[in-house]
Amino acid sequence: MKSSSVTSDGAFLSTATLFSPLPVPVLEKIFTAGELRRYSNGDVVFRAGEMTEEMYVVKSGVIEICRVDPDTGADKVVAYIGEGDAIGEMVLFTGSPRSSMARVPEEAEVFVITRAGVIELCRQEPDLALYFARVFASRLESWVKKGRRQDIQRQLAGNLKFFDLATVMQTLGDSQSSGTLVIRSDAGRVHAELDFVDGKLVRAQLGHLSAEQACYQLFQPPPEGTFLFQGGLHLDEEAGPRINANVMGVLMEAMRLQDEWMNVRDRFAERDRVFTPSPGELSWEEDDTLMPAFNIWSGLHKGLSLGTLLAETPYCEAVVLTVLDRLVESKQVA
Repeated sequence: MKSSSVTSDGAFLSTATLFSPLPVPVLEKIFTAGELRRYSNGDVVFRAGEMTEEMYVVKSGVIEICRVDPDTGADKVVAYIGEGDAIGEMVLFTGSPRSSMARVPEEAEVFVITRAGVIELCRQEPDLALYFARVFASRLESWVKKGRRQDIQRQLAGNLKFFDLATVMQTLGDSQSSGTLVIRSDAGRVHAELDFVDGKLVRAQLGHLSAEQACYQLFQPPPEGTFLFQGGLHLDEEAGPRINANVMGVLMEAMRLQDEWMNVRDRFAERDRVFTPSPGELSWEEDDTLMPAFNIWSGLHKGLSLGTLLAETPYCEAVVLTVLDRLVESKQVA
């Protein structure tokens, strides 16, 4: 639902991607010709198929771009539009219907200008019409040479009360984004960092965990707090080993491990508990978890508590608890 327009200074247009090269007097005219609108959680800016004649520039907040998934029929987030980004500038000149739905997952303040407003500005400022022509010609040249690619290189932020973390990660992967996704607790402390290069996960860090294990731990349980994606910034080598993981593959394994974690977490609620391993060697038949099982078995022989095991072994909680559960079930620990 659109609220009434609000009064504010238009200086933010000087940092908007579309308008930043323009001189201040022209920016002032553009701002005067449009209006600012505030949107609340769940508000729809426009729907697919609508014949609207408005362009939008995000002043604050985030807008989700959604398209219908042909397999499920449900709306799927395909991109996030952050502060300073524009939507619908092409429609001003083509008059084409919207191909996607735009909605606000949290709150946003958006500058809106109509096609009629832009046309009138171009009549008053002929150089503005020439500027738009150069912008669109440059985009066309880029798309022809490289193919259309949505590359999020700027700042994107939000609260995880309103955003699904898996969807954020998948969108960054699908859009071949490069930068670091930082997740903070409600208190502002850094909880995790994930480094993307061309849509691939290359490094991840969460506490003492790194690489894929850090990604898996993100969903055990899913974090609360805020996220910030900053394009062009990357983690250094001290963040852990380099990986080259497909985001969807990581998310699918994270969901599988989340299910295992939910099945065993209640049986291991006492973090001060110390398990006593039986004499003899470890008996383990699963090759894919042999190394974690051996490391956890070694930790148990040192008399480490469950909490210390979780804090020191390089595996997510689901892996540690699942290994312990099988050791208890096979009576190798008590």
